[in-house]
Amino acid sequence: MTTLSKTFLAVSVTALVAESIIDFGGPNRNSAWAVLLPLGAVAYGLFLISFTLEKEAANMAMLPSKNSREPVYELGRYNL
Repeated sequence: MTTLSKTFLAVSVTALVAESIIDFGGPNRNSAWAVLLPLGAVAYGLFLISFTLEKEAANMAMLPSKNSREPVYELGRYNL
């Protein structure tokens, strides 16, 4: 995981904890804190997107270029 995905994950967990404290803390909270409620879900979605793109970039980096003469191993098969 890169720093970006770790940051999204940390923001997501922190926001979810803060949301639960705000939501279950009692009725006498300021309603302006309700703006933070979707922040955890948005940060978690961004984490999932960045983590998936990291995996895809790693897979693409492992594939040989068109000019190389190395065999391609894909899904356990030997493709020429």
